[in-house]
Amino acid sequence: MYSRFFVKTAVFFFTFGLAWITGQCPEYSVERQNSTEVSPEEDLQAVLGSVSPGTVVRLRNGVYSIYSNLQVTVDSITIRSKSGNRDSVILDGNPGGGSLDRMNFTPEVVAITASDVHLVDLTVRYARDHGIHIYPPANSQVSGCMLHNLHVYDCGQQLIKVNSTGNESSLFWVDSGIVEGCLIEFVDNSVMQDMGEYFYTGGIDVHGGLGWVIRWNHFRNIQREGRLMEHAVHFWSRSRGTVVENNRFEDVYRGIGFGMKQSADGLVREYKDGAGEDPYFDHLGGIIRNNTICNRSGIHLESGIEIWSAFGTRVFHNKVFSADDPFSSIEYRWVESIEILNNLVSQQIVERDGVKESNIGYNLPAAGADFFVDVQNADLHLADGGLSAVDGAIQLGDAGVDIDGEVREELPDIGADEYNGAGVIPALTCTRVNCIGRASSGYCCSLLGRRVKTPEKSPASGIRIRVSGKQGNKEVFSPLRP
Repeated sequence: MYSRFFVKTAVFFFTFGLAWITGQCPEYSVERQNSTEVSPEEDLQAVLGSVSPGTVVRLRNGVYSIYSNLQVTVDSITIRSKSGNRDSVILDGNPGGGSLDRMNFTPEVVAITASDVHLVDLTVRYARDHGIHIYPPANSQVSGCMLHNLHVYDCGQQLIKVNSTGNESSLFWVDSGIVEGCLIEFVDNSVMQDMGEYFYTGGIDVHGGLGWVIRWNHFRNIQREGRLMEHAVHFWSRSRGTVVENNRFEDVYRGIGFGMKQSADGLVREYKDGAGEDPYFDHLGGIIRNNTICNRSGIHLESGIEIWSAFGTRVFHNKVFSADDPFSSIEYRWVESIEILNNLVSQQIVERDGVKESNIGYNLPAAGADFFVDVQNADLHLADGGLSAVDGAIQLGDAGVDIDGEVREELPDIGADEYNGAGVIPALTCTRVNCIGRASSGYCCSLLGRRVKTPEKSPASGIRIRVSGKQGNKEVFSPLRP
């Protein structure tokens, strides 16, 4: 029986030799022992079938015509563009160059059934079903795959799909994957598989995954006509320990989803500790933090973040803005021991049915367009209208870094953007304005009608400051963290 005392999943963060870069995706720096190069006119499938583990396959610039699924079956290889420019190497599932009809496309552009396979600096486009499909072979797990700095677009079903072997008598799964620094989008959403009442289409769809990390990606235009469809990022079938952080979502029908089913319907992962079996949960643990979700006028948002049938999930420091009324900015149902804290949203955080022992607080709803720098360009950095979010959050041990890669301060801000007062800034003299948030010493100052951040950044952003003295009838303000 599943214990009501949830044991935190040990999430394995494979760094693969990555060095973090402030405010952007980490660089790829994995070393392999061997290297080979391929040109578009060569047989790429033959090369991939003949290489040994520990090889980098470098693709020279050009369009590679993929007439049938490009199968990757060798462990520990990297497939990447030689130039490092993802736009210069295209794996194309519409090799005849015909009309953009999914039935003209290759079923899957890349199919991976091996561990520690890295796709780096590439474009993947035009699949009837999935642009990239990762699944285990018949008799073993797959783990450690990485998708880094890819452009994946215009596929009929899920752009990136991860699932089990599909054999109930011999189930294996895909664990500890990373998707980072990718642009995942629809340029032409007419290729989506139309099921009549809904589109069987989404961004990243993972069944039963353990310890996955989705970070620093840009998801765009994963929607069509306001009709029902899947999420831009969805982990379910008892996935566990998922981290979704520092991603940007722009014009999506559904943003992030953890869990969905209320019972073990279909193929569902089982764990040795029995987690999630009694009562049933469809997602265990995990964290969704520091993501921005922005839908412009005329693009329906069903929900920015959905937590359904989940145990122990944390939702921290996200921003959700929709110009039109969504069903919900964030919603949760059939959950236990979840936390939803420090989120900034334009509409409401909705509690539905079946909620037990959860912690929901320090969230700020009803954030209008004036809260943000430029909603038309999906820039959800705080603007002058969003001062009520400054210093209004509580400190969290797992807050992570904000959307610029900046560390949370002692008095953190609500949402995904943390004002950072670091740097040498002279004291400012101006008229005091209202106290912000929970800190009695925290103020904002309007200097010549503009708020300033640091000398290196645009004066349109802002900085937290404190009263440091008086000059006559005016108070002197200095940076909160000089």
